[in-house]
Amino acid sequence: MIEYQLKDNDFVVKCPKCGNNTKFKARSQQVAEDNCEVWVECDCGYDPTDEKIGYRYEDVWGGVHEDNVRMALECWNYVINEGSISD
Repeated sequence: MIEYQLKDNDFVVKCPKCGNNTKFKARSQQVAEDNCEVWVECDCGYDPTDEKIGYRYEDVWGGVHEDNVRMALECWNYVINEGSISD
């Protein structure tokens, strides 16, 4: 787990629980022999991908470096936006 602090931005959708869009924890977990999931959770602990299969970024190495975190934030945006459209 690595903590990321972003600058004020319009890119990341705000956390529906606390309104944060700048402070995240990047996480990675191996889910198969050659596959890892990378995701971000809000500083408050909210993870919109926790119970939704297929919404985490998949990577062979599973690193939580800048490129993978950027992709995980794209997944964050997608799942939150999708939830607000379908609710």
